[in-house]
Amino acid sequence: MKNIRHVDIGKEISIDVKVSNSKQKFLRLTLLTFECARCKNIVYVPQDIYKKKVVKPFYCVCDEKKKGVFRLLENESEFVDFREIFVYNENKENSIKVVLQNNLVNSVEKGDYANITGVLKAVPHNSHTVFDYVLEASMVRKI
Repeated sequence: MKNIRHVDIGKEISIDVKVSNSKQKFLRLTLLTFECARCKNIVYVPQDIYKKKVVKPFYCVCDEKKKGVFRLLENESEFVDFREIFVYNENKENSIKVVLQNNLVNSVEKGDYANITGVLKAVPHNSHTVFDYVLEASMVRKI
């Protein structure tokens, strides 16, 4: 893991790690579906799973000069099972956050050793210029 660099962002990598900590499983919105109260137009708004703020539509095509009035359609929105774990290498030198989604959320627990493959992302860390590495897991195999 200490060889992970900025040039790896957006690439698939594989790491052998020990799970040091994990958060509880929860649902995350990936796509919100709204209905305009004026014209009944359906508006889909993708959500960033790393941001804590829900993004809502502001205007509708029926009247782009007035702020829209929208009703959330929960049954037509998309959710994923989501869990964050923190892992480190054998030497405990570096740690990294790993995002587990859907069928991977229960694949490992604290103390497990695993090989994790996924795409490396850069996620803002409480500022506009500092970022954390996050691995979005696509495969987890206990070792």
